[in-house]
Amino acid sequence: MSWNINMMCDVMPTISEDAVDHPVNMGGMGDGDGLSGEDGGGGQESRFEQLMVNMLDERDKLLEKLQEAQRRLEDVNQHLRDSEREKDSLRRQVDLHMQPVPQVGSRPPFSLIDRLRVANLRPRAAF
Repeated sequence: MSWNINMMCDVMPTISEDAVDHPVNMGGMGDGDGLSGEDGGGGQESRFEQLMVNMLDERDKLLEKLQEAQRRLEDVNQHLRDSEREKDSLRRQVDLHMQPVPQVGSRPPFSLIDRLRVANLRPRAAF
């Protein structure tokens, strides 16, 4: 399955970081626990956990949207296949029912002319 970049940008929501006042130190600096901050480890850890929960919620929402989009795509593809079958059926019906209609003043069918030639008869001119 290939991803369309434009579609991916349209459905990707922004992740709210309002709960995090200060960035979490994950680089190994500070007191070594990776969660150092002005409020202490506990407050920073709870904000980090809330951010993770928000990210997981957003992931779940995106997965639901993806599954719904896949269902809609399958429905549209099925409708397209049905429409193509119906179009082919209608085209066959039109081809079967369309007979070449002789135009007014045109020559009679070749089979009649051939029969007249075989019988060595000439058609009479109508006055």
